[in-house]
Amino acid sequence: VVDGSLSTRSPRVTASGRTFSYVLKEGEPRITITQTDVRAIQLAKAALYAGTKLLMEKQHTDHVDRIHFAGAFGSFIDPKYAMVLGLIPDCDLDKVSAVGNAAGAGARMALLN
Repeated sequence: VVDGSLSTRSPRVTASGRTFSYVLKEGEPRITITQTDVRAIQLAKAALYAGTKLLMEKQHTDHVDRIHFAGAFGSFIDPKYAMVLGLIPDCDLDKVSAVGNAAGAGARMALLN
């Protein structure tokens, strides 16, 4: 999709300004994905994996029992798909939860201590 060479072979590859996108769903809303979108997912996956791996090494463990998602990211991501994409380590789905504004809660705890 980067150079648009597939655009002549598939109607799903469309020009989007100076780049190309791939149509995932026609209709309303029309959903497309670009190389920039793919790269953003790759960077997020790498950052989450590196952070998780570092924390696990510091705790001398090779598995996690529970995962808490914080902030807007955690409120909207589906844990099952986060695992499928490799964003988070495998864990029982019922042990994954969103905790909302954890930074605000942590700051409040620190101030009240």
